[in-house]
Amino acid sequence: MPYPAKTGLQNNWGSAVPWCAKPSNRWRPCIFCNWPMAKRARVAPFDGAIINQMLTHALRTAQLNAPQLWDARQALEYRIVELAALRRTAQDVAELQGLVEAMQLAVNDPATMTELDIRFHTTLARISGNPLFPALITALA
Repeated sequence: MPYPAKTGLQNNWGSAVPWCAKPSNRWRPCIFCNWPMAKRARVAPFDGAIINQMLTHALRTAQLNAPQLWDARQALEYRIVELAALRRTAQDVAELQGLVEAMQLAVNDPATMTELDIRFHTTLARISGNPLFPALITALA
């Protein structure tokens, strides 16, 4: 699918922005700019959304399987825990302890437990200090 023309974006969306192609052939803005009102372009926030879509595509097309993803996540988590242990603050430890206590209370509620587990791992990734790790953990969740 070709990239949309800049004038087409301006006319149809009120914005002429570069877009990133997703594996599903949909478009996601990489830079936000509302012409002529914008004084400067803003880069879209970095997150794991596109990574997640790539992994979902790989799973759906049998280019990867779930055990391979879990293996990659486990390797990633070892490094995350190592860095988080070195860089943590007392506030970080308290936040993690709060999440663990909440998970203990939610042991019989799978939806809440899953949400808390993802928050726990994303928090550890944030504490590691590497901005790529939270995006990867979110994508692999």
